[in-house]
Amino acid sequence: MALIPTATYEQIADDYDEFREQSLRAICKLLDATQAIVDLTGSGALIPEVDLLNPFYGVWLTTKDNYLSVASLLAAVRAINNHVLTEGGYNNLTAYVAATGASMPYFWAELCNSAGFTVSGDAAPTDYPFCDWT
Repeated sequence: MALIPTATYEQIADDYDEFREQSLRAICKLLDATQAIVDLTGSGALIPEVDLLNPFYGVWLTTKDNYLSVASLLAAVRAINNHVLTEGGYNNLTAYVAATGASMPYFWAELCNSAGFTVSGDAAPTDYPFCDWT
């Protein structure tokens, strides 16, 4: 099999990066909705808060674990990275990025790291701020 074009690798990386980012942003939106219920206190809405807080918080709790997990994505991340390393003759993903100039979006780089492909140097992810869901 021939090595896929760098542009194809970048398209896949961009798509997975965007999916991951939007998943994390969705968790933040659910947390924002829960916070809106919490913010009702002091406005004479203590009873509606109690009635609403449990379901809103429950949705956030059960949904966030699904959105935070990357397990279902890692088989594809491993496959594409194994392909470019094997077919391209690269020792590691950092070497592939350096040789091809492939872009390494933040969340794609994190997924690669989670799949066991260490990304270092200029290709390494840096901190990306998000809401605090802990």
